[in-house]
Amino acid sequence: MRYISTLLLPFFIFLSFFDINDSYAQSTYAGVYSILQTNCGGCHNSNTYSGQLDLSGTESQVYDNLVNKNPVNPAALAKGDKLITPGYPDRSFLIRKCNNNNWDPSYTLDIAEGAMMPENPQTPLSNVELEKIRQWVLFGAPKTGVVIQDSTLNRFYGGLGMVAPPIPLAPLPSEGMQVRLGRVFQEPGTEVEYFKKHDLRLPDSLEVNRVEVFMNTQSHHYIIYKFNSGVAGNFPEGLRKPNQNPSGNATTFVTSVQFSYNSLLPDGTAFVWPQGTVLDLNYHILNYSQDSVLAADAYANIYTQPKGTAQAEMHSDLVLFSGSFNPQIFNIPSDSVEKTFTDPYFKANSNDEMNIWLLTSHTHKWGKDYDIYKRNPNGTKGDQIYEGFYNVDYTFNQGYYDFSHPSIRLFDPMETIKMSEGLIHEAKFRNTGTSPAYFGLTTEDEMMLFIVQYTLNWNGLETGKTEHKNEDKLDIYPNPYHNSTNIVYSLQHSSEIILEVFNILGNKVYTLVQKEQPAGDYRYNFSAKGLGLSGGVYIVNFTVNGSTISKKVVELN
Repeated sequence: MRYISTLLLPFFIFLSFFDINDSYAQSTYAGVYSILQTNCGGCHNSNTYSGQLDLSGTESQVYDNLVNKNPVNPAALAKGDKLITPGYPDRSFLIRKCNNNNWDPSYTLDIAEGAMMPENPQTPLSNVELEKIRQWVLFGAPKTGVVIQDSTLNRFYGGLGMVAPPIPLAPLPSEGMQVRLGRVFQEPGTEVEYFKKHDLRLPDSLEVNRVEVFMNTQSHHYIIYKFNSGVAGNFPEGLRKPNQNPSGNATTFVTSVQFSYNSLLPDGTAFVWPQGTVLDLNYHILNYSQDSVLAADAYANIYTQPKGTAQAEMHSDLVLFSGSFNPQIFNIPSDSVEKTFTDPYFKANSNDEMNIWLLTSHTHKWGKDYDIYKRNPNGTKGDQIYEGFYNVDYTFNQGYYDFSHPSIRLFDPMETIKMSEGLIHEAKFRNTGTSPAYFGLTTEDEMMLFIVQYTLNWNGLETGKTEHKNEDKLDIYPNPYHNSTNIVYSLQHSSEIILEVFNILGNKVYTLVQKEQPAGDYRYNFSAKGLGLSGGVYIVNFTVNGSTISKKVVELN
């Protein structure tokens, strides 16, 4: 079997453009130090020593007084917080202590943690100042280097920014936990990819039966990896780019999504996470705007159950086309001619049976189809079990492959195959651009991979318990489009619906429908140009009885 986390390792080394340091600018920590001196040094100095915290020393002394130092407050200490916990703003007591009432509601103080600082009548820290501290912590609280430009934060909080989605409700503590990646900021017309180590601080082993991901509609993907036992300490805390300490074969793949998605594993199955599990989160996003800073975030609500509850462990593989790194093999010429790549996936000497629950695929913009077949004992293609032309929920053949919303097929009952026989995956590409496309991480490059989730040696399972964010369905096709597109949705019950279109800045530009409709299938034609709008990226919001599904639609010029 081939895993992308291993195969991507040599490619990460060459991504020099991902360097975050700007040697010509003041370090981010120097800016944080200045904020603390100006706003906090009057009380927290060697004379007053308020809160047993001295912020009056040199940059190095103040750093040592803050980073990985226990708070004096018993309630914060009991949570396991530090004054500054590199990589974890939510576990940094200083950030919660300095939060104002207009910034981020997730960093609130408990009553036992005292009052917000600075105290009245002093002026609270501004949103820009708070954000600079958070970004510094989020990138691992480095002493040197620039992790965020002041101009980026000033423009965003000055009104030239696109606000991130609202913070979703977290599971109750008895149900699970919420893992937050950011927030991260992105300049107009750029794309960025981050990894982030995240220690769950699990005191005991547990099982995960549901993962619900929320993220910006502009997102390219969100992946959860799990560090293998004993290796997480070799990797730094905080956000890192793919060429900075790539995790490679130090991790095991858990799950991946290209859009907000709620995955409830079949009854009797679960991911098994041992005591001390540390995740490696991977997030890739594009800012399609040409003039606005994007605030992006990704959340994973992870629902758990006691260890030993499930009958079978759910496994996940992310399978890459084997010739991806060879430009002589994975080479898509810019000749507008369709090119097909085919590759097997099997384990020759295995006696295991694989019970497939989920299949989905991933390409970039030149991908035109993706099919998966059972592999016959003689190595030829057998029965087709995945058709890329299906819609995202795999309920109908829409007649084309949507690379940004690929089909997700869930098997009920599970599809059992011998691992020694395995699968064959086949993808088709047509490059209508001006230069050849090779394997790569950016959206200007290409990829070919599929994801399979399965149990081993466990037959007869009737799944029947898979959930999605909304049982009502929304599809847009063709997408991208040139002149007009179809917005299609189905209602399971009579519902109050709102169908709206927003531009990439979050401003509503048109309301297609706002009324109660009976159960059934509906279709509306949409054209940005027809409404007097420019081509580009728009967001379609489909709200049914207060629950919203969002999808991106692109009108080509």
